[in-house]
Amino acid sequence: GWMFVEQEKPLIDTQAKRLGKNFLRALIKTITAIEHIDHAEFREQNPALLVEKVLVILGANRANAFNWSGSSAGAFGLAQFMRYTYAIVRNKYPEAQLVADFIHGMRNHVNAIKAMACLIDLELAALQENPQVHAYLAKAALSGERQTAADYGFADVYALRLWLLANAAYNAGRGRIPTVLTYHGWQWYKADARPPQSLLASLRTQESFLRSKLQRKKLRLKERQRATAALARVQNTLRELQRTTLPTETRVYLEKALAAPSSRSAAAAGL
Repeated sequence: GWMFVEQEKPLIDTQAKRLGKNFLRALIKTITAIEHIDHAEFREQNPALLVEKVLVILGANRANAFNWSGSSAGAFGLAQFMRYTYAIVRNKYPEAQLVADFIHGMRNHVNAIKAMACLIDLELAALQENPQVHAYLAKAALSGERQTAADYGFADVYALRLWLLANAAYNAGRGRIPTVLTYHGWQWYKADARPPQSLLASLRTQESFLRSKLQRKKLRLKERQRATAALARVQNTLRELQRTTLPTETRVYLEKALAAPSSRSAAAAGL
């Protein structure tokens, strides 16, 4: 097991509901680690050993660590930022004085960490203004949620909720989160939280039937109009259902994010 020193301290002021420096520092350190843990490795190996691997690379290579790390999607460097995300953060936080050039900025570790802090602030601030997310953060915890917080080493459910929101938004943006929350409730982050397969199958069957119907040449005008409208409704429902599920990449990412603070047995580590 492993954890960072900040995670041994209170991550959140539960009375004032304000983020403290320990939360942000622990979050940044955790994200830095899990951004460089491959999904397949995570499934097959002890997460603690994988984190140690990341720390060894950082310790051995120091300023050069992960300076050539990139993903097929275009994420780059220690912080695994996308170029357009970096541009947004630079524009929103001029006081941070982030390096103008994306590549140079991502290879500068101090600059990369500042960019991470700004992005987390940007995403959490926007999420907390959303009615669904605001209600989620304010509502009383269910027994299952309290147990989950305890299982993963969080002293408070509010800290668990913010932890999940921040990691999900960092990985894939905040766009889907309110809809996923509305559809799934407190278990929104779980890997198996997806629309019922029977519902999806039924909708796809309807879509196929209506498409075939519309291909008929001898179809009365009113019947064609009804079929066209019905097809549009089915397709709209399918699109909405897609937004009720987090991308697979993000669901695994959240598993890694929860594995991070779950163990209390290791010595504290620093980046």
